[in-house]
Amino acid sequence: MGKGISMAQLNQRKDKKAVKILQLTSILGIGCTEKTMQIFSKYLKNDEFNVIIGCVFEGGVRDDLILNERFEIIHFKGDLNRICHFVKENQVDIVHIHRSNDYILPLIEMLSSKTACKIVETNVFGKITNNSIEKKVDMRIFVSKFCAMRFLKKYNLSINEFWEKNRVIYNPLDLEVYHEIDEKKKMGFKESLSINKNHFLIGRFGRPDSYKFGEICIKMIPHLIKKTMNFTYLIVGCPPEIKNYINKNKLSEYVVILDNIIDDSELSTFINSIDILAHSSLIGESFGCTIAEAMSQGKPVIVNSTPYFDNAQIELVDHNKNGYVANNLEVYVNAVYDLMENRSKLETFKIDAIKKSRMFYAPRLTEDLRQIYYELIDLEASYTPVIDKYDLESFFEEYDKRLKLSYNRNTLRDQVHFKTNYLKKKYIGFTSISKKLLCHLK
Repeated sequence: MGKGISMAQLNQRKDKKAVKILQLTSILGIGCTEKTMQIFSKYLKNDEFNVIIGCVFEGGVRDDLILNERFEIIHFKGDLNRICHFVKENQVDIVHIHRSNDYILPLIEMLSSKTACKIVETNVFGKITNNSIEKKVDMRIFVSKFCAMRFLKKYNLSINEFWEKNRVIYNPLDLEVYHEIDEKKKMGFKESLSINKNHFLIGRFGRPDSYKFGEICIKMIPHLIKKTMNFTYLIVGCPPEIKNYINKNKLSEYVVILDNIIDDSELSTFINSIDILAHSSLIGESFGCTIAEAMSQGKPVIVNSTPYFDNAQIELVDHNKNGYVANNLEVYVNAVYDLMENRSKLETFKIDAIKKSRMFYAPRLTEDLRQIYYELIDLEASYTPVIDKYDLESFFEEYDKRLKLSYNRNTLRDQVHFKTNYLKKKYIGFTSISKKLLCHLK
């Protein structure tokens, strides 16, 4: 891994100034996209880089967290012309766009034609149409090998062809925000929530989005009760439909629901207090920030596989090593119960979870991003990325083997529900945002 660029190399630049980077996302909300941008910005900030945070529309709950890191934040209010003017006026070297949808394509077109900056994009879901505008991106970053694999297969690219303008960099973990928690503090945390101190604590956290919250991790509760009642399921970010299911089936005695956690210290306490993470999603994960965060603190993870949608969660979770992949109720329940009853296996899984999570550490991944920036402004620096061509090729061969751990693939009902509801919701949101952008472009 590289050690960064020397000041002598930096002085090769005619202006001899720090590289100016505009990190840009749509809003500054609670999501992993914004969190990733914040963490990378934190670890990039030094004499080599002048990092500015921008949001295409408005700010959000993450504004204060970013301001605490002493970054300049600019809300562009959907005005793409203003973004281009800012880039030219401030001689921004690189605009790094963190995007999840195609609404930002007009901005890429404008930056390419009206400014001299280099364009980097982190494509959160790896959904690339490969149109003429997207080809104007100087470097594209995928957040998992799974997303890269899907892109290569769709466009029948070789690894070398892919590598010309694409890389894979996982979403980073900032371990500085986590704190150790001893048994006394763990008991205090349980007591504050009126949880039995002897209960095994199962956790799940994320945005309260019903499409990101698979039912299997909730429907397993009645089946688990038949095996043992010495557990509590602690959920952060629970959609209304899941709350209704819990109340309707009289499961409140076994479930504690918390609102979204923004504060890093509170999130750290939550993660370090649970024994395992029981996760599931209808549409899967393009990376899986919550999974990586739990693993970094030694928490085994149970996930479902979603082969028809995003499925990077089975890239993070190594079955029967740092967690389990389970796609039907019986298997899911047995996986949870196994870790509850087999404490020696639980401890072994904890060690493997921490070991796997080292791939996601922010300083290491930031070095990969730093080297990409160097290449784009013609400053050479040799390094070995966390994920190289060999890693990609190996994963492609391994993925089909991991799919065999799925047990039951998504049902026809899941697919119909996804296509008729989730895609419709996303289309309406995309159309609404696109109309706002077009108003500014007129």
